Amino acid sequence: MRYRYSTMGRGHSTVKTIPIQSLSKRTILLVAAGLALLGIVLGTIGGLWLFNVYSFVQTAERTEGTVVAIGENRNAKGDRVKYPVIEFTDQQGQQREFKARSGSDSSGYSVGNKVQILYDRDRPDSASLDSWVSLYLGPLVFIALAAGFLFFGIMFFITGLGKAKNREDDEEGQNSEEEPMVP
Repeated sequence: MRYRYSTMGRGHSTVKTIPIQSLSKRTILLVAAGLALLGIVLGTIGGLWLFNVYSFVQTAERTEGTVVAIGENRNAKGDRVKYPVIEFTDQQGQQREFKARSGSDSSGYSVGNKVQILYDRDRPDSASLDSWVSLYLGPLVFIALAAGFLFFGIMFFITGLGKAKNREDDEEGQNSEEEPMVP
């Protein structure tokens, strides 16, 4: 297995590959630990976020809202993202309005659509669409990334230490052939 890195210099770039066999055990352990640690951090964030969403869903008030407008923003790439602006009436009879947290390039909503929403009765401004994407997509992306980093950290550790062990065995074999044992 080879790992690639590039160097930049005076208008050109050079890509070099490093065979994993040439990495020291310490380097392998540090890279594997870094990947695993990143996985643990992302998993913790995703897990806590998912727990908060679950707690919110269990205690939130459910009601119907009406799409009163389609908002538009630009994402980091400059593409248009459309999202619904929703109005609902809370338990105290107050009209509330919020922007959905998720959007897309073509809103699946039209002004006048009725939608299910959830809100915290103590903080009615923290409303959310009662949809899988709005509630669960964010935390599950973090958990999936965490699983990926953990997997690659473990695989790097296993393959790297195996390759380093084989290199050490080869070096020991070469040393023992050069120096005959004296009885």
